[in-house]
Amino acid sequence: MNYEKLLEEIRRKADLRMELLDPESLEHEECFTVNGKYTNRKINMLNQTTWTRSFFPGVLAYLYHHYKDEKYLDYLNKSLKPYQQVLDKRIEEHEMHHDAGFLYILFSGALYAVTKSREAYDMTLKVADEFAKRFRFRAGVVQGFGDATALTAMTIVDDMMNIGLLMWAYKNEGHVFYRKLFRTHIETVKKNMVREDYTVRHAFSFNPDGTPMGERNFCGYGPGSVWSRGQSWMVYGVVNAMKAIKDDTCTVEDDYVALLNGLLNMYLPKLNENGMPKWDLNCEESLPGGRIIDSSAAVILAAAIYKLDSFFDISKLQGIAKDALSYADKIFDTVVNEYRADAEAENFIEGGQVGSEEKGCVWGDYFFVELLMRKIYGKDTPDFWM
Repeated sequence: MNYEKLLEEIRRKADLRMELLDPESLEHEECFTVNGKYTNRKINMLNQTTWTRSFFPGVLAYLYHHYKDEKYLDYLNKSLKPYQQVLDKRIEEHEMHHDAGFLYILFSGALYAVTKSREAYDMTLKVADEFAKRFRFRAGVVQGFGDATALTAMTIVDDMMNIGLLMWAYKNEGHVFYRKLFRTHIETVKKNMVREDYTVRHAFSFNPDGTPMGERNFCGYGPGSVWSRGQSWMVYGVVNAMKAIKDDTCTVEDDYVALLNGLLNMYLPKLNENGMPKWDLNCEESLPGGRIIDSSAAVILAAAIYKLDSFFDISKLQGIAKDALSYADKIFDTVVNEYRADAEAENFIEGGQVGSEEKGCVWGDYFFVELLMRKIYGKDTPDFWM
């Protein structure tokens, strides 16, 4: 497969999108496409529900790493202004967004990874410190949806990625406080959100005293279901944790290896023959149009597996999990050959589950590019999450 040709196709689309998005503006594109176009470019970063702005800058950071074209670096540096505005507002309101990991790791974290910019480093660390204030010590989790001071606590599986901020801070600063928070969060999630068969609940609530209330669902088919993108977030989050403690003799990596082994042995056999998962693994219901897969869940899973291979001997896993790389390869090949968007489309891949519809989506685009970069650079791929 010609990776350079594929990357040139992505570069051309990214260049066109750069022309349509002002890097110094608080506004950004909608997270999904309509007829191959990100039609709405008036989404404001100050909106507390916004979580997708940084997937495109994450793509540009990879393009800068590969091509060393200053236009990508210039775009990212100009973007520091709106991100700082958002950070200042969150500090003023004492309310850092729970999706700060998605928003800043793939922007300032990515910028630091490819340039070692001190400004980007300081921004990411400040966000991590503010994000840590969302930790609910009685429940043992970072507060997901809702106000960080609400009586009840709730976490969502997506936050297994957002706690990457704490892992980033620990890896770069070395302070055990960050390690304490992300390890406690993972242990609480493992105890309350991971079922005995290693399927994962989307959300879970806790009483004011920290005792469990029960499962909640906002993204899967319903309570008791298995939302595939949530499974992928969980796998990637555990891989991040394994890397964060890789050289840390004060922690026990085996805990995470066993968890990852269980997650993969549940998940991989449920993929279709071409490597695509249903949008909900326990649901036969289709999305509008009769489609039921989620290509974005697939590329997130494959990216996690490739990342794992960069620092861990996957053959040490048990069962089907030890063959995880072959599954990741199948996912990559299928997306390239069956789910790559048309040349005229702004998005890179099709088939992502967005609410009740199947569309192109910015996170699917980003993780597809991460997959491609890991194919090209292997162990030398820049790691934005650490």
